[in-house]
Amino acid sequence: MKIKIGIIDLNVGNIFSVIKAFKKLNVTFEVINNRKKIDECTHIVLPGVSSFKTAIENLIKLNLKEKIIENHKSGKPILGLCVGCQLLMDYSKEGGMHKGIGIIKGSVDILPKIIDNKKIKLPHVGWQSLIKKKQSENTILHNIISNEDNVYFTHSYKCNPEEKKNILATFDFYGIEEPAVIYENNSIGIQFHPELSGNVGKKILNNFISKF
Repeated sequence: MKIKIGIIDLNVGNIFSVIKAFKKLNVTFEVINNRKKIDECTHIVLPGVSSFKTAIENLIKLNLKEKIIENHKSGKPILGLCVGCQLLMDYSKEGGMHKGIGIIKGSVDILPKIIDNKKIKLPHVGWQSLIKKKQSENTILHNIISNEDNVYFTHSYKCNPEEKKNILATFDFYGIEEPAVIYENNSIGIQFHPELSGNVGKKILNNFISKF
């Protein structure tokens, strides 16, 4: 079956950078917002730049939450970016308690505001390197990320998987390792923005297409 990427439009922020990134990969893709279109795609991308509450509410309004769960169970590759990554979790504490898609067990919490009695400025914005974990081999990060490669972050909340086995990479947040890439089988969540991370991000997106 020919590869076709479905980029879900949740109407939560600018997705043009994601579209632009996939155009550069010379791959067939379509921006989608309904259940039928998902079935026509081989890979699903769930981007988002907004609050968790708004994103999950829009996902439910579009009647796509259960459809994504169904596609995860069927083995279809799913990639969550930024808020899309957080949506894969059980629930988020951003602006109250809100249920997520529930593919990866755990919660979404705010990044530490105080570390070693020092106030930390949020959101966390900028370029930073990743710390790959042993389980990252033969995954979306296989052979494409070194400790010298930087990726672009902009966020105030983080994913906290219950199991360390679900964490493929972390980043150093003022001396604390926080999750940067998480996964459960065929579903992957990336807290940073690969679409804004230059050649490194391009390699990650290409690996998502070619390795899954």
